Amino acid sequence: MAEPTHSEPLYQQALEAANGELRDLDAQIDQLRVHIDRLERKKAAVESIRQAIGQWVETQASEKE
Repeated sequence: MAEPTHSEPLYQQALEAANGELRDLDAQIDQLRVHIDRLERKKAAVESIRQAIGQWVETQASEKE
């Protein structure tokens, strides 16, 4: 078994800090994915409305001719 050194606590602290940072980044990524999903649904709804309005405008224009 290796002799403990004074640097082991430092490495342990660095490992714990890195693990904490990874957890934080995972949480942030999950939040961003939720936000992106919400934005994509909103975009799809706006595109659908835009398409419906465009069709209505075309119908109105052709009725005036």
